Amino acid sequence: MELASRNFSKRNVNGLARCIETDAPMSYHKKQQWMTVKERGQRLCSGPDGYGIFDQRPLSKELKDYCAQDVTILPSLRDTYRAKLCNAWWRKIEAETVARIELSQATSYNGKDRSSK
Repeated sequence: MELASRNFSKRNVNGLARCIETDAPMSYHKKQQWMTVKERGQRLCSGPDGYGIFDQRPLSKELKDYCAQDVTILPSLRDTYRAKLCNAWWRKIEAETVARIELSQATSYNGKDRSSK
């Protein structure tokens, strides 16, 4: 959605973190809080256990916050991009969303295979 809503170069796709940093409708203070939680979570995942930290129970509050915060921002980010899109782009995005959901639910889907995305 971010790429389709741009009025400048569409050469590279921005990741979710960049989209939140540049486009999420949040106050400066909220964005600073988001960045702090993001940095803490990234440090946890880059520690000696790596992503194995997700296997530990119970999950730490810091890890839960890291996982949940981007998801809570998605609806407002979606609204921001939707407001910039014409209906033709919106229909393309909706169709691709449905296709990706169907792909992800197929028994042959491998979420770690970058060529299937």
